Amino acid sequence: MARLDRLDSIRDVAQVGAVIGREFTHELLAAATGLPELELERATNQLVTSGLVFRRGSDNQASYAFKHALVQDAAYSSLLHSRRQQLHARIGLILEERFPEIVATEPELLAHHFGQAGLLEKAVEYNELAGRRALSRSVLTEALARFDNALSGLSALPPSEERSRRELSIQLALGSTHVAAHGFAAPPTADAYRRARELCEELGETRQLFPVLYGLSLYHIYAAEFTEARSVADRLLELAEADNDSGLSFFAHRAAGVSAFPAGEFTRARIHLEEALALYDPRAHRAPAFVYAFDPRVVCLVYLARTLLPLGFPDQALAANDEAVAEAHAVDHRNSLALPLFFGGVIRQIIGDHEGVQEQCSELTRIASEAGFRLWLAGATILSAWTKAEAGDFGRGRLELQRGITEWRATGAEFMVPYFIALQAQIEVRAGDPGAALLLLEAAQAGIERTKERWFAAEILRLQGEVLLQLGEDKTRGSRDRLLDALATARAQGARFWELRAALSLVRANCPAPGAREQLALIYSGFTEGLTLPDLQAAQTLATTKEGRRAAN
Repeated sequence: MARLDRLDSIRDVAQVGAVIGREFTHELLAAATGLPELELERATNQLVTSGLVFRRGSDNQASYAFKHALVQDAAYSSLLHSRRQQLHARIGLILEERFPEIVATEPELLAHHFGQAGLLEKAVEYNELAGRRALSRSVLTEALARFDNALSGLSALPPSEERSRRELSIQLALGSTHVAAHGFAAPPTADAYRRARELCEELGETRQLFPVLYGLSLYHIYAAEFTEARSVADRLLELAEADNDSGLSFFAHRAAGVSAFPAGEFTRARIHLEEALALYDPRAHRAPAFVYAFDPRVVCLVYLARTLLPLGFPDQALAANDEAVAEAHAVDHRNSLALPLFFGGVIRQIIGDHEGVQEQCSELTRIASEAGFRLWLAGATILSAWTKAEAGDFGRGRLELQRGITEWRATGAEFMVPYFIALQAQIEVRAGDPGAALLLLEAAQAGIERTKERWFAAEILRLQGEVLLQLGEDKTRGSRDRLLDALATARAQGARFWELRAALSLVRANCPAPGAREQLALIYSGFTEGLTLPDLQAAQTLATTKEGRRAAN
């Protein structure tokens, strides 16, 4: 402070620099001080000579930095509060009017100046912009902080329609950020979307209600509240039909398809997802990627892939998922990329593609770790655990899989848990403990009955049948009953891949059901792809060759 006082004639320049920040450019300093160039040059030379600031470059391209943060603090604290506010307001307006590149790349800087100036509406505007920019780059902690700052500023403004609309916009973005940071079913995710729904109802807003309801449907899906998710999706279809808007119809069909899959309504899911893809317009629908948390086309492709596999189209399922990965890379959005990497790993787990799971898991682990995606990091742990168990490291596989499930559920997610428990059971089977496997499968079955998550229901019944078979002769009848239940469940769902597996297990059973081999042959004959997969090759051998007939008998 004493050194600044000795430079009384140029102290104002140092103070303006301190308000700008620890570092500042000659161009911005000139605009903020309003001094003639010669006078400003003399002042900056004195500041440099005094050792209070450093200079890089020359003339109008020069930039300055205070030698120490304490020097900046001393200059800043020497200003009266009213003068500080005036300078912050002036600097914010100068940046807004003359430095569009800073507005685009550093909106948080304008939020800071307008906030310090007490210009709350502008501070809210630029905090929201800064949050959206951070979200687009998957810098989630920064995005959450900026959106929280924006909401805090809004709360100090008087109630108005404009304030409510601004809050709605922020709550939507906040919901997307919480999805990425904490997961679909995390309490903060639900809070953001529920508040957004209240605002939509208050404002009579229909168009903005779509991303809000879609966010809520995802919350319900991952919280394993499938009836509620279906209800929300049906509401979106009603709204889209009433509005006769193809853009809204795209999002409604997407929601309907996504919500149908967990319930095992594969045909319904496929119809809605293919309708959504047919309606997709990249110019109209790609822009809301960050409002909806994911690129919309990527979501459609991922869930279509998951639907095509049980329907009996494994090659098309892999192709759709690979297309989703390519699309996510093209839009350069990490949360959108995490989705097909995880669920692509699940598809490859189901068909037994060990190397494919490793590849998906490696990239997913990297981006989830870098971006702080809690849900996807848990998913990567689950995929990795499976690969270790498949390689024979059952102990490590067990521990990592349990850790992954615990971390998944810690986000509030219950969706997929029966499938994960089935993975645990398969590890126990391979490790030679069918008794432990049966207990796990019974827990998975109980989860299905509680939540009605039925997309993997036929497979869990089949696995129970196979485990009962391993446990001894007294379990044979129970084994066949489970396998027949698996076959009936798969058939009712139109899930030909699950149906093939159940029929295959029946043929391999000690006491196969009458006509099991003929039934397997008929199911196999309906497949036109995936013929090199182990399940299809085994079915061909058992159903169509003499060796297969002898093995079946």
